[in-house]
Amino acid sequence: MSIYDPLGLVVQFTIKGRILFQEAWLLKTGWDEPISEELFLKWKWWVGELVSITNVQVPRCYSSYLGETTSTQLHIMVDASSKAFSAVAYLRVETPDGIHVSLVLARARVAPLKPLTIPKLELQAAVMGSRLAQNIKKEIQVPINSTFLWSDSQTVISWIKSDTPSPRQFVSHRIGEILELTEVNDWRWIPSGENVADDATRCNPEIQFSPESRWYTGPLFLQLPESHWPKETCPL
Repeated sequence: MSIYDPLGLVVQFTIKGRILFQEAWLLKTGWDEPISEELFLKWKWWVGELVSITNVQVPRCYSSYLGETTSTQLHIMVDASSKAFSAVAYLRVETPDGIHVSLVLARARVAPLKPLTIPKLELQAAVMGSRLAQNIKKEIQVPINSTFLWSDSQTVISWIKSDTPSPRQFVSHRIGEILELTEVNDWRWIPSGENVADDATRCNPEIQFSPESRWYTGPLFLQLPESHWPKETCPL
């Protein structure tokens, strides 16, 4: 069985199944042997939640006021854990009527079998977010005034904004691609608690499918003027 979800509307849920599949494979359990009790309980929970996604309803109109916009922004949030990395994109539309934020596209991947440090996985997420930004701006039929990319990794933000190239090939190659696709000043730091991409990389059993949940409407600060957004407090 596969779930058709090209926009990643429920990727914060489906990635959990891919993580569990990878965990099962790593156990090297024979096809006729029972999996561990811990993994069985995780699978039981995940399968039990499948019915919830059949009721997901997400408005596909980004805003009813696109013809009256004063500003249209693309916001992309990236995150990683030892299990997965993710990028989530939102369109923020300012109109005389107010501010409207909607989910555009989301992606998530399980972490590679070859172990990587968390900063390197966060860097992978930043590359994913950069590609997402380029693809959206190329395909979306909405003029975008500005782009913001958010990461809660102080290390990744430092790598991107550093004037000195990293001597490590893994880092330098990925930073090179990021800087080809995005502008240095597009990148901002965000506290982990406000990073919506975190919902796809953590094993949180309380997945929200409500249209009002932050996965579909973005973090609360995007409903506020820019002066109320997270400040760049990480050391560079």
